[in-house]
Amino acid sequence: MMRGRPRGSIIRENIAKILFVIREGYGYEIYQIYKNVFSKVSLRSVYYNLEKGSILEEFEISRAEKAAGSFSWGKSSERNYYMLKSKMVAPESGEIERIRRAKHDAYEKLIKK
Repeated sequence: MMRGRPRGSIIRENIAKILFVIREGYGYEIYQIYKNVFSKVSLRSVYYNLEKGSILEEFEISRAEKAAGSFSWGKSSERNYYMLKSKMVAPESGEIERIRRAKHDAYEKLIKK
């Protein structure tokens, strides 16, 4: 009998499916797609699972860039762009289309701002 918590995470598996489709994305972008395609999730859970996935070598940080803006903590923010390290999770065809549509909707909202 196994003891302790299981290693996997449904949230991390769903993030892997998103990264499989979009190839590369930053935390908030992944969060927006996640909440439109899958169930409700907190932004904190998405960031936690991105970090945990990096530690477990499921995801990797492809690049980091500074984003200027008016944030509550200052005038700039660092965006870490994540990508799937190995193609271990392939989403179903229906999920692929929903992820693509959610990504498009997220970009439309950014353009309108």
